[in-house]
Amino acid sequence: MKKRVLAFFVMMLLIATLCTGVSASGPVDNESIGSKQAYFIVIDGEPYSYSPYIIVGYNHNVTGYHVGLVQRALNNVNYYHPEADCYSGKSIPDEIFGPDTYEAVKKFQSFCGLTADGMVGTDTWSAFESWCH
Repeated sequence: MKKRVLAFFVMMLLIATLCTGVSASGPVDNESIGSKQAYFIVIDGEPYSYSPYIIVGYNHNVTGYHVGLVQRALNNVNYYHPEADCYSGKSIPDEIFGPDTYEAVKKFQSFCGLTADGMVGTDTWSAFESWCH
């Protein structure tokens, strides 16, 4: 079963690469694929797509997929610790940008030498991409 899931995932990644010019290692040169561009962060061996132009933080995106991705990335670099699932033991992000996420983002930004404003923009997304392998 695991081999089938892995084979399916590899096939889907290959199809996405061929159809859109996406590189699983990060951004693709805009000139090579026109206006299409995709970004990935690899967290615990799993690639997650994201848009560096989506700002996560208070007065911006405070719920949803990108907030959960920020929480996963912060957890991966040991700055955020959501509750663990009682069956798998894996951390489950709640996808809500609250005070804990805000403080974790600020600490991570400070560590990376970025402006510690608690807002996840292009520079913070790039830092996540560098730190989450």
